[in-house]
Amino acid sequence: MSIVVLALAGHAAAQRTNTLSHSTLKLKEIATMLLPPVADVVVRRVRPRAGLDYLLRVTDLHRLEHAPPDAWARWRQAACDLVTAAVEQYSQDRNDPEVADHVTLGQLPHQTEDHDLSWYAPQRCW
Repeated sequence: MSIVVLALAGHAAAQRTNTLSHSTLKLKEIATMLLPPVADVVVRRVRPRAGLDYLLRVTDLHRLEHAPPDAWARWRQAACDLVTAAVEQYSQDRNDPEVADHVTLGQLPHQTEDHDLSWYAPQRCW
């Protein structure tokens, strides 16, 4: 679920900053969306529009809506840890600690072939 929370935070950050391409979205913006007050009020309730190529799975919707506070906090913290690790790795690879504030999603190496998250999208029946 931490990946789902991370994706929702990215979606919320893109909406908040009017960023049209996720590849130009700064990780700093995503990290801001994962802070407890914002994440609890905004990110946990973000639902991508049906017109997009991806939707949340029904099981993930149920988990988000019914998770106890400790489970939500664990998912949110794991998502924060992923962002932090990505920024730190990117900074180390370039031997430049100042780059941390400017790292975008598009600058990170993709970890899988399915970097467009098509592996997550539910199968449509029509």
